[in-house]
Amino acid sequence: MISNKKSSNLWLSSFVLLLFSFSSRACICPEMKLLSVETCGFYDFIAYGRVDSEIDCSNSGALLFSPVELFKGDASGDLILYTDCKDCGVSFSKGEYWIVFGNKNNAQEIQVNQCSFTRNQLPDTVQDYSEVVRGTKFEDDLVFLKNNFESKVDDKNELRAKKYEKVDPELVPVFLGISLVFMLIGFLVIKRIGKRNS
Repeated sequence: MISNKKSSNLWLSSFVLLLFSFSSRACICPEMKLLSVETCGFYDFIAYGRVDSEIDCSNSGALLFSPVELFKGDASGDLILYTDCKDCGVSFSKGEYWIVFGNKNNAQEIQVNQCSFTRNQLPDTVQDYSEVVRGTKFEDDLVFLKNNFESKVDDKNELRAKKYEKVDPELVPVFLGISLVFMLIGFLVIKRIGKRNS
């Protein structure tokens, strides 16, 4: 009788361990530093905005995001973010508001994971575990970003890469003519210097 009880406990324990080994998500993050201008420098994209779609795990964890305030990076209107659907992905849901910290991969896609400063704006009635871990509230992080970065949603520039605009096609013959004149002047100057030296 005792051996049957031990055997059933062993089977139950084995079943529970097996169940958790398939359902658990392993994400080990380094200890988070305090949010600062220096730590923001490690990210390519920082914004506050709304999630406008559910995560599409059939498309590399893509989701639609609408920035309300863009503090770092480039975006014109809605954009696509990517998060891991398995290990260290962020559990975004449609309609939620988030502060997002992301980095671009080689394909220039903005990747977001749990080990960043990314956090959800929760109602006061819900416990914010990010606040427990970091020691700051969502509003504190948002105020910090507003005080230290200019919002670029209104097309303001802050650490934005220089953009090159295309030349008006009607001006191409003018530029070609000017460059031919300079080439001719350079040729004549070099020819004259060559005659003097000989």
